[in-house]
Amino acid sequence: MNDARNESVGSVDPILLAQIIDEHVADIIVRLNDEDVETASAVLSHLPLERAIEVFDRPELSRAGELLMSLPEGLAGRILKGMSADRAADTLRQLDGADRTALLTRVDFETAQSLKLLLSYPEGAAGSLMTTEFVSVPSTFTVAQTLQHIREVEHTRETVYAIHVLDPHTRELVRVVTLRQLITGEPEQSILDVGPEREPIWVAPDTDREEVVTCPPPVPRSL
Repeated sequence: MNDARNESVGSVDPILLAQIIDEHVADIIVRLNDEDVETASAVLSHLPLERAIEVFDRPELSRAGELLMSLPEGLAGRILKGMSADRAADTLRQLDGADRTALLTRVDFETAQSLKLLLSYPEGAAGSLMTTEFVSVPSTFTVAQTLQHIREVEHTRETVYAIHVLDPHTRELVRVVTLRQLITGEPEQSILDVGPEREPIWVAPDTDREEVVTCPPPVPRSL
């Protein structure tokens, strides 16, 4: 993978870059929000790729869609692919159809399909808020198998703090196990035996966000 700094959009004030490059991401965003798009995009193109992704992943960054479009195609694609799915979808919603389509052509097919799915739900609906980057395992897994799976996929997942346990045949959600519960289990223990049995909470993808936040907590089937 080429270094993002090799695809800069233009010159950047070296003093400004020196001041920004080592700052905390929140401080970088404050500085970039105060700059015009041309200056901000030039700074972003000089940041290491992982730091640029971190900046775009924060909702505090204003004009994220416009900034992404102002970057070289290859760099914009790598940043979009590296962003969390829900934040990437929010950024794409800031753009018109043509620009959105152009950005989606700069990522791989799997990433593009995942983002198109999120974009298909109305803004403010549960589907538009969800992420497709979660950890799931079949209910036949042991604790050891689940931990090994997390090690293999954690770099491609937005969160690993909740493990979604699925029926191996229907792929329906049967249990949610926290990472804390998982690491306190014995290696040979079934993933189903790690946490208390609770009915999973679910909502339809088109449920309004206001309804989502008022969902009742799960009731344990057994303790």
